[in-house]
Amino acid sequence: MDLNIITGLLIFFLMVYMIYSRGKMFVEHKKGLETVSHRGNFQKIFTGKINLAVYATALVAALVGLIVFYINRTQYDNYLAWMLVFAVIIITASTDMLRTYVLYTTYYNDNGIYHDTEYIRYSSIKNFKPKRIPITTDVYLFNGDMHTMPTKALQFLEKRIVAKKK
Repeated sequence: MDLNIITGLLIFFLMVYMIYSRGKMFVEHKKGLETVSHRGNFQKIFTGKINLAVYATALVAALVGLIVFYINRTQYDNYLAWMLVFAVIIITASTDMLRTYVLYTTYYNDNGIYHDTEYIRYSSIKNFKPKRIPITTDVYLFNGDMHTMPTKALQFLEKRIVAKKK
C-alpha cells in the first residue's frame, strides 16, 4: 500500500475519532445537566472566552488557508497534503471549541455546582488545590473524589461554597 494512502487513512481515522469523542463529551454533558435539573434553577458561568477565541481564530485561519490552497492548487506539487493539514486544523479547532464549552461552563444553584458531568454539593467540598498554572483547580470532596474545575468559576462561587460549609 502506498505510504500516502496509509497516512491519509490514519489522519482520517484520527479526525473521525476526535469528532466522535468530543461529540460524545458534549452529549454526556447535556444529558447530565438534564438529569440534575430537578435540583433547582441553575445559573451558568462560562470562563473559557479566551480559549474559545483562540480556537475560533485558528478555525477561521485554517478555513482561509484551505480556500487559498484550493484556489491555487495548480501552483503546488503536493497541495493535497496541505489541504489535509488544514482539514486537521479545522476539525481540531472546531471539536476543541465543543470541549472548551463543556470544560469551562459551570452551572450553579443554591446548593451545588454542576460541571462537566458531575453535580457537587457545596457541603461535600473538603478543600481546593490550585494547579501550578492557575487556570484550573482540583476540588477534593469528603468522599475522596477529586474534580478539576475552572479557577475563575470557583472564585466566583467562593462565597456560596464557604457559606454552605459552615
